[in-house]
Amino acid sequence: PAKKTRTLSTPAGRVQVPKRIGPFHALLLDYVADVRMPKRGQHWHPKLALVRYVPVEGARGVPCWSLWLGSHNLVRSTSWELGGSMRTEPRGHRLPKLNAQIPDLLRDAGFALEPALAREIASMKWVTDGESLPSRVLLPGRDGPRWVAQPAAHEALVVSPFLDATMLEWSLLHLPRQRELLTTRAALADLPRTDATLQRLLAFRRVLTLGPPGEQASTVNFGDAERSEGDDAIDGELGLHAKALCLAQSDATWTIQFGSANATRRGQGIDVPPNAEVG
Repeated sequence: PAKKTRTLSTPAGRVQVPKRIGPFHALLLDYVADVRMPKRGQHWHPKLALVRYVPVEGARGVPCWSLWLGSHNLVRSTSWELGGSMRTEPRGHRLPKLNAQIPDLLRDAGFALEPALAREIASMKWVTDGESLPSRVLLPGRDGPRWVAQPAAHEALVVSPFLDATMLEWSLLHLPRQRELLTTRAALADLPRTDATLQRLLAFRRVLTLGPPGEQASTVNFGDAERSEGDDAIDGELGLHAKALCLAQSDATWTIQFGSANATRRGQGIDVPPNAEVG
């Protein structure tokens, strides 16, 4: 088990207090750290877990690390989500850029970064349960767009429960002509009802919506949805909550960019101070 745990939350009241408070809840106060975003309108939006532990089996006394990141909030949820995990092993591969970002995350959580711990982090080697490691990992605090268009891709799938006109324009300019969109009816209802918006949506080969698990994806008649609760909804009842850009390559493989960032200008950091995201 981990010796110490910290949960990062926004200062805007995103921690839901239970109706009945007991001694256990009082203990949790020492494990919650508020994160102050530097600019108005920015939100702390990452979803990740970073754990240091000493395994029962294997090298005795040698600590290991596990990292999970994706779209799932720390709430009970029945929504469709997407995430991935990695862990450290001596036979793994170095990811210097990832290792360099972890100290900033620990400082945000209030941990003291002693020299021995800093050296341990710098030397970490990572593995996954799959055949390959991610080509890049962005942890909170890194500016710039979270999705990267790849000119060699010939097909694209955008997955996001929230949208805005800026990201529709970005898709039109940077994604291949063969592109599809998977979103929610509420996200479509929130878009500006203009001819320009309609033209950008029609540029997708298909626009699909996905509701709660068990409901089939369906095509959309625009304008018949209820409004969404905004970019920071955490009630877990959106149906679709995964966020991803999937790109088909010429060698019949797919590149999947996923994490916490929605297909919005704030989530992707386009022309505005970006949210803190992971991906």
